[in-house]
Parts: sequence; structure tokens; C-alpha cells
Amino acid sequence: MLIWVGSQAPAEFVRDVFGTPSPQQIDTRVCSLPQLDNPTNAAVRKVLDDAVRERRRAMRLEIVHQYDKREALFRRQLIEDAGLDGAAGYLQLLMETHKRVQGML
Repeated sequence: MLIWVGSQAPAEFVRDVFGTPSPQQIDTRVCSLPQLDNPTNAAVRKVLDDAVRERRRAMRLEIVHQYDKREALFRRQLIEDAGLDGAAGYLQLLMETHKRVQGML
């Protein structure tokens, strides 16, 4: 399980969830979130715990912040899902638009 934290993430969110003042100071070597006494931390931990509980195999948590050395690896693992209502994904939309434009020419 990967969590990516952008460099512009709100400082309050980063502090509440990770216990650090900025995304660049998050310790990416840890495999779990710190347990802090605030509602935001509790909510994020609950989402992660629910995801682990629903999977048959436990996933190790990896935290990656923007400009981290591992960000390129993280980006290669991203995939695009179709829309919630079964609509085409962005790439499909671009391909269909390209075909329509080609048909007009």
C-alpha cells in the first residue's frame, strides 16, 4: 500500500497525520503511521486498517513524498480506472476524440 504526499500538502494535515511540519520531513522508512491523538490521524489510520482487513494478504505501508527518490517507482505503478459510472477513462476519451477529429478531416 502506497501513500504519496505532495509537496504542497497542507501543513496541518501533514502534522496531524505524520507528526512532522512538512512533507519532506516525513520518515519514509517507517511501515506504519504514528498514532497521534487527533481526529485526522484516527480517520486516516482507520481507512488504512480497513483496507488491510479487507485484503487476504497484508500489505506493507510505504510512504513516498514528492521529490523522493522512490517517486518515479510510485508513478510507474499508477493505473487509470474507468469512471465510477462506467464512463471511459481519460486515455479512452483522448483516443475517441482523436478518431472523431480524424473523421472530420
